[in-house]
Amino acid sequence: MKSIDDFDVFLKNTFQKAENNIPDEGFTDKVLRNLPVESSLRRNLILYLACTISVLIFIISSGYKSLLMSLIDIFGNGFHLVKPTIISLVVISIFIVVSFCIARMEYDKNIV
Repeated sequence: MKSIDDFDVFLKNTFQKAENNIPDEGFTDKVLRNLPVESSLRRNLILYLACTISVLIFIISSGYKSLLMSLIDIFGNGFHLVKPTIISLVVISIFIVVSFCIARMEYDKNIV
């Protein structure tokens, strides 16, 4: 039993949070001043151009037609196979509301 107690003490001492605070003395400010500053305008311009070119290629290659036909097919088959009832509409609306609430909490970084 003694070796297990020693091991517990070893683990406690090893994983215990360090409480030694080392004074900064302006080191962080010096490092931050010497970091290169990137132009966010140039990065945003490249991002917008890439998105615009991607959308144009998608439209020119008629990719939207296959996507639209797939959605029409999925929803068309779903509506013909299932008769909507009030219970199914309530369940679907609850699912959608809960999904939005979870996404909002994640966005706000709130914890329930």
